[in-house]
Amino acid sequence: MKHFFKGLLILLNIVAAISLIVAEFAVTISPKDYWIPAFFGLAYPYIILSNVVFIMIWAFTSPKLTILSVITIVIGYGNAKNYFQLLPKSTTENGINIVSYNVQEYFGGASTPYKTHVLTVMSHIKVQEPDIVCLQEAGTSRVDYDDEEISGGLPKYIEKLGTQVTMSNFPIIDSKVHKFEGTSNQVSHVDVVTSDDTLRVFNCHLQSYYFSRADISSLDSISFDNKQKSFEESRIYMEKLKRGFIRRSQQAETLRTLIDSSPYPVVVCGDFNDTPISYTYNTVKGNNLLDAFVESGAGVGNSYNGKLPSFRIDYILYSPKFKAYNFQTGRAKLSDHFSVRCTLIKNTEDKD
Repeated sequence: MKHFFKGLLILLNIVAAISLIVAEFAVTISPKDYWIPAFFGLAYPYIILSNVVFIMIWAFTSPKLTILSVITIVIGYGNAKNYFQLLPKSTTENGINIVSYNVQEYFGGASTPYKTHVLTVMSHIKVQEPDIVCLQEAGTSRVDYDDEEISGGLPKYIEKLGTQVTMSNFPIIDSKVHKFEGTSNQVSHVDVVTSDDTLRVFNCHLQSYYFSRADISSLDSISFDNKQKSFEESRIYMEKLKRGFIRRSQQAETLRTLIDSSPYPVVVCGDFNDTPISYTYNTVKGNNLLDAFVESGAGVGNSYNGKLPSFRIDYILYSPKFKAYNFQTGRAKLSDHFSVRCTLIKNTEDKD
C-alpha cells in the first residue's frame, strides 16, 4: 500500500510538472493557433503552488524526487517573477505619478446615487496625487468631466476618447482612438509634453471573457447532481474563455504594432483582461517595455475585484527611458477592478 501511494504521488507530480511546462508555453503560443496552453496559463498560480507542495512533500520523504518540480520551476523563473515579487522599491524623489483604473462605468450599486459614486471614485484617485490618469470603462457619455466638483484636484488636461478618459498635468498635443472591429473594446493614445520629453500614453481596454453578471452569479450554482446540465454549463464557460483568449491575442498584436510605431517613449496603461502568464501580456510587453509591478511592486498584485478568482490583469508598462518606483494596488472596492499606480523617474543610465 505504501508503494502504491508513493507511485500515485509520483504520477501526480509528473502531471503537475507537465502542466507547468504547458503553462509556460502560453506566453509564446497565440491562442489563434492553439488555445489549450492559454487555459493552463490562466491556472498558473495553482499549478506552480502544486509543484511547490510536491517539493515540500519529497523534501521530507524522498529528497531526490524534488528534482522534477525544482527543475521545472527554475526553467520558468522568468515567468514566475512576472507573477510574484518579494521586495518593493520605493522613492521619495519627484517623478511622474501614474494611476490606471477600470472604473466599471462608475457602477456603485442600486443604493448609491450615480454622481455620488463618481465623486467617491474621483476622491480615491485624487489622494494618489497623479500626474497622469488612465480610466477605462469611464462612462464618457454620462459623466460631465468639466464639472468642477468632479474634476477639481485632478490633472487639468482631460481627453475623452470613446469609453476611456486620459488626464494629464502635462499639455496634450495629440490624441487618437483605435477601435477594435466587432467589439466595444479599444486603445487610445495621447501625446503629452513633459518638462524634458514627449511621451505617448496608451490607455487600453482589451477583450473580456464574455461573462455577463448572470454568468458569474451562476458559477456558484453549478452542481454535479445534474451531470448533464453541469457539463453543458461548463462547456459554455470554456467556450467563452476560448473566444476571449483568441480575440484578446489579436488585439494585443494590434496594440504591439501601435507601440512599435510610436515616435516617442511610451507608457502603456490599462485593463488587459489577462494574466502575466499569457500571450496577451507577453506580446504587449515585448522585449522593449518594463512592467512597473515587476520593477517595484510586491506580492502578486491582484487587481480584479469580483466573484471570479482574482488575478493581476491591470498594468502599467513603460519604456526603459524611465525607472519605476512605488507600485501599489489600491484596495478601495469601488469597481470590479482595483486601481494601480506607480512613480516613473527618468532613467539617467538610458543611452537612447
